[in-house]
Amino acid sequence: MREVGCQSRPFYLLSMRRRLLLLGLISAGSIALLLVLYIYYYKHTFVPTGFSRNVEQVIVSPLELIDLQVNSYYFAGITNDTLYLANHTSPHHLLRIGIQNSSLDIKADERIASSQIIISDQGSYISDLTRFTIYGFNPQTLVITDTVYKDNLFLDAVPLPQGLVLRDIDPMLQENSFLKLKKGTSTTFRSSLLEKQIDGIFCTDGMLQYDEVKDQLVFVYYYRNQFIALNSELTVLGRYHTIDTISRAAITVANTDSENLHQLSSPPKFINMKSRVDDGYLYIHSPRKGENEDASTFRHSSAIDIYAVSNGQYLKSFYIPKHNGATLRDFIVRHHQLYVLEGNLLYIYPLNSTLFAVTL
Repeated sequence: MREVGCQSRPFYLLSMRRRLLLLGLISAGSIALLLVLYIYYYKHTFVPTGFSRNVEQVIVSPLELIDLQVNSYYFAGITNDTLYLANHTSPHHLLRIGIQNSSLDIKADERIASSQIIISDQGSYISDLTRFTIYGFNPQTLVITDTVYKDNLFLDAVPLPQGLVLRDIDPMLQENSFLKLKKGTSTTFRSSLLEKQIDGIFCTDGMLQYDEVKDQLVFVYYYRNQFIALNSELTVLGRYHTIDTISRAAITVANTDSENLHQLSSPPKFINMKSRVDDGYLYIHSPRKGENEDASTFRHSSAIDIYAVSNGQYLKSFYIPKHNGATLRDFIVRHHQLYVLEGNLLYIYPLNSTLFAVTL
C-alpha cells in the first residue's frame, strides 16, 4: 500500500518557479548569515576605543629578508654592527646576523634546560629559567665568565653599564618591583615604584628596556595606557600616558589561599603588546584600532605608536605590514633601522628620516 498525504518532493520534480524561489531563499539566508557574522566580528574586534592615530607611512621595502626556517627565534639583542637571535627550543644556541652570518653555541658547564639570552653593549647574560640563575658570558668567545645572580625568582633582566636591573617580586610586599645589582659587588638596591591597581603582580606586569643613548630606562605596562621613564638609579623621571583610553587593567585574578598563588582567571586585555626604546624614542605595538583608522588596513598591519621619552608626547604612528597573514612576534629599532620577526622570517627595514624630524 502506498501512503499518501503531505510528502516532500525531490528537488528535480519541483517546478522551475519553485526551484528559483528555493534557491533565492537559500542565497538570501547565506548572505544574512555572513552579514551577521561580519557584524559580530567587527563589533568584538574593533570596539570603540576613544582615540585617533596620526599614521605616517615611514616603512619602505625591506633592505633584507632572511628565512630563519623556524619560528622559535627571538631577539637576544643588538650591538653596534651585529644582531643576535636566540632560540626558545635550543637554550644555548645563538644566531649572529651581521657582516658575516653565523650559528653559535654558548659553552656552559651545566646544561641549561630553559634560558633567556640577553646581549648588549652593556653586557651579555644567559639566564637559567629553571634554577633562577643569571650568568655573564663573553659574546666573542661564548664562554661563561661568572654567576651574577642566583636562587631567587625574577621576571626580566636588563643590562646597564653599572650592572643589571631585575624585575622581580618584592618578598615583603609580594608585588612586582625592581632590583638593581651593581657590577662587581654584592650591592643591591630595591625600588617599588609600580602603581598597584588590583593585585600588584599581574596588574603591574609589563616591559622594561634600557636606552643606552640617553642612559634611561623605560617601563611600559601591558594592560593600561601608561609608561614610566627612569634614570639608571631607578629614580622616576616621569609617568606618562599613551593615546589609548584604558587607564585601569581589565584583568580578573584568582587567589589560591592554600598555596598563596595568584593566577589570571580569564584572558587579559592587552593595551600594549610589545615595546622598544632607542635614542629617546619609545615605540609601542598597540593591538587596538584608532577611531580614524580603516578596519581593513589595520587588520592587515601592526600599528606602532611613537612617543618622546623626555616628556611623554605622542609623535606619530606607522604600520608594519603583515606578510601572508603572519602576525608581528617582535621588533627592535636601532639607529633608524627596524628589525621585525614575523613567523619564521626576519625583515630589516630602513625607517624614513621624516620620522625623526622632532628633536628630543
